[in-house]
Amino acid sequence: MEARCSIAKEIKTMTSILFAGFCMLTSLSLSAQEYLQIDTYNDPTTKKYHLGEQIVIRTTYNEDWIKITPRKFLYDLNTIVYDDGMLRLDEIAAIRETRPGILALSTAFTTFGGAWLIYGLISKGVDSGSEFDKNDIIIGAVAVITGIGLRKAFYKRDYVMGKRYKLRLLDLRMNPAAEPR
Repeated sequence: MEARCSIAKEIKTMTSILFAGFCMLTSLSLSAQEYLQIDTYNDPTTKKYHLGEQIVIRTTYNEDWIKITPRKFLYDLNTIVYDDGMLRLDEIAAIRETRPGILALSTAFTTFGGAWLIYGLISKGVDSGSEFDKNDIIIGAVAVITGIGLRKAFYKRDYVMGKRYKLRLLDLRMNPAAEPR
């Protein structure tokens, strides 16, 4: 009988600990209810950036790409507040998105091709009887070119604001007036 009571107490304690942990985790995501959203004309899918997420942008008055981290959205002014100042949405000319998977794949191809060529040349220099012919050079060169081509073609994606893309700020909190920001 005592064993059952102690097991029931342990289960009750574990349940309350798990519930408290769940509440803490969900409260952390409440601030992620405010977004900078990129709408695409004639496409229901959107791209969202939340507060605290680093964004690479180009402004209408500067051709350089800069990194900003939004700290606050001013909805009535359509403005983003970040560490170094403020920026209106209509001042953003483009947003750049990078794809880390493509970067890893292109780096792997380039590294493989370079290593293939270098080790082939080393083996040919050390042992004159080794077979390092044009097929080996083609394999290494194609891998290097594939890696460089992947990076150039697919690593960066630019959303240029205008006819196709549009920015807007979203506040999806349950009661945004109750939370001072």
